[in-house]
Amino acid sequence: MVRSLLALLPLLACAPKAAAPPPAPWERPSEATPLSKAATLRGFTALALGETADAERAFARALLFDPGGLTPMVGHAQALVALGRVDEAKEVLSAALAAGAEVVAPRALGEALLAVGDPEDARGVLTRWTLTAAAPAAAHAERARLALALGDDDAARLSLTAAISGGARDPALISAWTGLVKDRPGEALAVIEAAAEAAPGDAALGAALLELAWRAGDARAAQIALWRLEEPSPALIGWVSRWLSRPPEEQRALAALASAERPCALLTGEDCAGVGPWFAEERRILGGEPLDGLGAAYGAVEALLNRQAWAEAEAASAALLAQAPGWPPALVVLGRAQLGGGDAEAARITLGEAVALRPHWPGALTAWSEALLATGRRAEAYAALMRAARSPGAPPAARAALASFGAPQ
Repeated sequence: MVRSLLALLPLLACAPKAAAPPPAPWERPSEATPLSKAATLRGFTALALGETADAERAFARALLFDPGGLTPMVGHAQALVALGRVDEAKEVLSAALAAGAEVVAPRALGEALLAVGDPEDARGVLTRWTLTAAAPAAAHAERARLALALGDDDAARLSLTAAISGGARDPALISAWTGLVKDRPGEALAVIEAAAEAAPGDAALGAALLELAWRAGDARAAQIALWRLEEPSPALIGWVSRWLSRPPEEQRALAALASAERPCALLTGEDCAGVGPWFAEERRILGGEPLDGLGAAYGAVEALLNRQAWAEAEAASAALLAQAPGWPPALVVLGRAQLGGGDAEAARITLGEAVALRPHWPGALTAWSEALLATGRRAEAYAALMRAARSPGAPPAARAALASFGAPQ
């Protein structure tokens, strides 16, 4: 019996087997060939150049060489969308989704699904597209772009946080992220600072940190951001100097306006001394309404001081002070005019009043130091100049004056 069974084994081995149905193209592993890779590369190049017809032909050729290729499938769908062949694109995208194309091209797949009017499947791609914290910054940035396109602010914020912390430097992404976290300045500052540590000379990061510091009312972060900017504009230095001259409670009052007003120097590169928001806030702190023409009047006094027209400057600054009683910038220009005109004692009193109102303002401290020195109060002048020079927002002139001051008596 055993011998008969053994004799049957060779016959059984040679018996024909039931043929299994061949797998659908997207149910088998992709077998990319050099020809399919070359055609796929050509397709994406043509897409980037806007040559959509060439791109569609290239992707179709790639799929002839590799019918199950996930990457050329997604590229083909993108090209079809660009050509307006939406129905064909939907068929390709359906096959790509079934084959798991989100593994190789999730952002492209999600954006193509969104373009053909299938936001739910696009959101599904985003939801299933998970990344570890150790994933490259570029991968987090790609996910963030899809989240932004889908309007998913929470997913975009998380992905952008990871991307920027990991070193992403795309200004568009930084701008988008800054807008998403404008009401969460603590979180914003932490991420921007981490990115700025990796690229201390990056002007975009420095400017973003400075804006967020302004929103948060965080003077220390603003100081760090200004130091990191290799060549900040004089307008930006002037704006930060004036902002840092405020006591903490006034900085908080300024930060409260962040949702409606943004730092004009960061937006336009202009000196805030000549435009509205800064003056409006100064007047708000003083309890009054902003006065029309205040910036122009201040600029006119500065021009007179630069020409050393002391008498005219004193008259103009007195008129400015009458227009804005107790306004520290008006007191400073009046004191400078008095000092230039030879009335050092009056200048000392006027500038001392400005310092009392703005005890951290380097500009007021430096001018007051000059008046103190002119009235023989050398030790007090040195102390005022030291306070001015130590301020992170101090102009170079303050440090230069301290360096040439010599030992106080």
